[in-house]
Amino acid sequence: MLVGLGLCVGLVLAGTTLAQSSPGGGTPISSCTVLDDPGRYELTRDLAAETGVCLYVRSGDVTIDGNGHAVTGSGAPDSTGVLVFNGTVDQRRRGPELSNVTVRDLRVRGWQTGVGLGVFARDGPRATLENVTAADNRVGVRLLDADRSTLRNVTASGGSDGVLLWETADVRATDLVVAGNDDTGLYLAQEVTNGTFRRVTAVDNDDEGVSFSTSVARNRLTDARVTANGGPGIEFADSYRNVVENTTVVGNLGPGVLSNPASEDTLRDVTIRDNAGSAYLSESSFGGVAAENARLSARTTVDWTSGVERIAVASSPPAPPVNATVVSDSVRIETYEGHNATADVRLGYDRQAVSETDGRVALWQWTGGNWTRLSNVTVDERTGTVSGSVSGDGIVAVLSSSADTN
Repeated sequence: MLVGLGLCVGLVLAGTTLAQSSPGGGTPISSCTVLDDPGRYELTRDLAAETGVCLYVRSGDVTIDGNGHAVTGSGAPDSTGVLVFNGTVDQRRRGPELSNVTVRDLRVRGWQTGVGLGVFARDGPRATLENVTAADNRVGVRLLDADRSTLRNVTASGGSDGVLLWETADVRATDLVVAGNDDTGLYLAQEVTNGTFRRVTAVDNDDEGVSFSTSVARNRLTDARVTANGGPGIEFADSYRNVVENTTVVGNLGPGVLSNPASEDTLRDVTIRDNAGSAYLSESSFGGVAAENARLSARTTVDWTSGVERIAVASSPPAPPVNATVVSDSVRIETYEGHNATADVRLGYDRQAVSETDGRVALWQWTGGNWTRLSNVTVDERTGTVSGSVSGDGIVAVLSSSADTN
């Protein structure tokens, strides 16, 4: 049954126009409404409202096909373009949580929340958003206790936060774009667990591209592109055992990855380059993020353990010893005292420069105001790389030197 929203929650909206079926076979929607019965529904036109909720889903087994239409609000407080929740707007539950709800092929613009799955402090629905674009809302898409929900091809831009999750488990999200938001692109805010986020593009947000926050645990972010954000590319803050892999973190105005703090979070096969300040920065001596195969440039890769404070490419390394030349990137490594943290570096070197000077290569560390040649280092002349393990603070680089350089 379609019921005019004004009759259900005290909002003054245009009446609902009913028809037997639309050309696509679903029940047509031509104005803002409440959906209290299972079924397939189709928008036949763009919808608009000044306040409240435009499309309110209070039944399971519902599919809304937007047919590319827009649901537009005026930015009023507490307004929502599409709300999926079995209760009233003031968060009073009517019955069990909803399942098998799908919203697809829809644009939402100009709301406090563009699309809301669930409300605070109540069990939320299990729903699917597919081909949904949320623009110029305060929060583009918000999931509250919406366990086992699915997001596919969802874009959220021009708001405060793009996609926000709170106390939600087992989400599967693919092909998310969070761009041009005033705060965070993808915000896993509290107790978000066991989710998978694939092919996420977080670009040009004013603060973090992606944030793993309080008690956010065991999530996986993979095949993501996090670039040109105004703060850290990725932030871990009181998070636990999350994994970021096969991801590019480039050109952000804060550190590429920030730990504030993290606990057993891991980076794996991640490219982190051209970010302001550091590739990685930990602001707390507690915990930290470990990395496996973090690529700082085309020829520099670093693994590190928790307890590392900072990893960065040094743009201006100290002058090398007499008769020596720096022939690789220089990597700054800082660690917290008492953590026994280590970093394994693999530095590609300029083989032509080595050949021209008839030198030999080794891994050196600048610490305490001096360069020191490191032992237990592997030189692979075939690939032009030098590998070794480093502990303590300093700058490491490959130096080409004559045999008598100390």
